Amino acid sequence: MVTGKSPVYRLNKGIETPAFGLGVFRSEPEKTVAAVRSAVANGYRLIDTAAAYMNEQQVGEGIRSSGVPWEDVFVTTEVWITDNGYDHAGLPRTSISSTSHSRRKKFRQSARPTPATEADRTRNR
Repeated sequence: MVTGKSPVYRLNKGIETPAFGLGVFRSEPEKTVAAVRSAVANGYRLIDTAAAYMNEQQVGEGIRSSGVPWEDVFVTTEVWITDNGYDHAGLPRTSISSTSHSRRKKFRQSARPTPATEADRTRNR
């Protein structure tokens, strides 16, 4: 169960997600730890990040240093479209597994695919 000051919404499968949270898009890595620590310590229970933001490790450090248990924080991450799905062995592709590994803890996580832009499609040809 997600706890804290934030109201929660119950999703279709019974998972509770906080109604609001902190997004760290374009948050400089050196400022991310303090921002996440402060947000979580003050009742935020949802952090939105992505590997492309290059600050996931700092998100983990901020949560860890907040004093709030990991299981009380809901972390969403964005999975790059080319990393979405499963490999030939039926395991999640590297994006989800490396995201979870970077935090080295079990926690509530939601992942959503991020569509590639035209520039990305051109660059990857």
